[in-house]
Amino acid sequence: FSLAIWPLPSMRVLSCAVHVLAVAAENVTSACPPTIYSGADSGSEFCFCQLAENPGCAGLACSCSEGCNVGVRHTDTVTFPNFHTASGCSASTALLTIPRNYYSDIADLRVWCPDAWQSLLVEMLIDGFNTFQSEVAAGPVQQCIHGASFVSTKWLHLHTFCVGGKVDGMPIGLPFAHCETMTQVSEAAALAAKFAVIAEAGPAQI
Repeated sequence: FSLAIWPLPSMRVLSCAVHVLAVAAENVTSACPPTIYSGADSGSEFCFCQLAENPGCAGLACSCSEGCNVGVRHTDTVTFPNFHTASGCSASTALLTIPRNYYSDIADLRVWCPDAWQSLLVEMLIDGFNTFQSEVAAGPVQQCIHGASFVSTKWLHLHTFCVGGKVDGMPIGLPFAHCETMTQVSEAAALAAKFAVIAEAGPAQI
């Protein structure tokens, strides 16, 4: 596992970027209770834990090969570049958005946050979309989530990449993943509801 090198902007620029992103997502902040990572202190999940600044890995030396000061941090999520780039389009940078809380996959999110899991998905979709617009290219994006039985890194993550492109074998249908196209932030809630098809199946049925 590896991350593309994408350092955080300077404090002044970062403050502006976070402010802009927060304005779009301020009304959809999730109400999921805190969930703390308790897995191994190595590997890709541990790296994701550190990028998410989850309490389960607080104070430990950074294990990510490109460092832990990468990406854009939002209220409940973090967005950073996928080491794998998208093929089939000029804007080849692909992004990953992860929650700060620990969930191994989308089915796990639904179990541990039954009342607000779609609200967190809305945040993830918006944060991934807005970061793509500001850091990669303007325009519609594809957004995909793996089925629970087909997750390589067991920390819930949303893929955001160019329309018409491919990354990590996606877009692809069930049971491997579910993908949607977002053209504007106002679509996020409707799109989050569509991901229920993969969340509600759960790992036993996928």
